[in-house]
Amino acid sequence: MRGRTSLARDQFGFVAPTATWSVCIDSALKRSKHPFFISDMGDNPTAGGAGDVTWTLAQILANPVFKAANGPSLIYASIPGPELVDKAIAAGVVGKVDGHAGAKVDARYAPPVHITGPAVSTRISNTCPIRGYKDRCSPWIRT
Repeated sequence: MRGRTSLARDQFGFVAPTATWSVCIDSALKRSKHPFFISDMGDNPTAGGAGDVTWTLAQILANPVFKAANGPSLIYASIPGPELVDKAIAAGVVGKVDGHAGAKVDARYAPPVHITGPAVSTRISNTCPIRGYKDRCSPWIRT
């Protein structure tokens, strides 16, 4: 068994380039062709991750490049935050939202993130794939 496992490990390969966070975000910011996708493979719920780790989002929110009025935009998809979703729906499109999201299950690397900004859009769905989230998904909040 050990021999077969070792052989399989040696044959494993990523289907996309891998790099550190700083290399990935620097590459995305320098690239003129869009979209540019960055994936946190370590927090993949289908591979056993919690799906609510906030470390990457905290790095984005702390980056001054994204705080500038004329700075680049991005879509962070997604971080669970049912209370924040409720606030976004109550505020309506362009209404200000202020709250926390993520790290309810896994706060080892970062706590829940504080998110504030206008709601860009909201979607209410009866087919939300995340159980326990009051059938509400996808608040888009511009920070």
